[in-house]
Amino acid sequence: KRTILIVDDDPRIRRMTSLYLKESGFETLEAENGAEALAFFQNQSELIHFLLVDVDMPVMTGPELVGCVLPDHPELRVVFMSGYPRESPGLQVHLNAGCQFLAKPFRPSRLCELFA
Repeated sequence: KRTILIVDDDPRIRRMTSLYLKESGFETLEAENGAEALAFFQNQSELIHFLLVDVDMPVMTGPELVGCVLPDHPELRVVFMSGYPRESPGLQVHLNAGCQFLAKPFRPSRLCELFA
């Protein structure tokens, strides 16, 4: 099975997203911030195939987290999600490099399409 690490500071979004993805056959891991996500990559990186990360989070933004993780895991597929436009600092660099963007709110079908 393919595993998706969901990183979002809103527990409702993490739970809802995890439920959608599990119903579609994915395994999920959840982190509420960048530090928790980095710990997953330090301890269980071989299990993580995809990263679904909120753009705007306290302490470490999604683009900052991806900037820390991608150099050691260039094969990782990344999808940023946000309820705001794509103009967050550092985001465009990652989008230009092949990462994808998912606008909140999103439909479960759209979410699953990104990881097909």
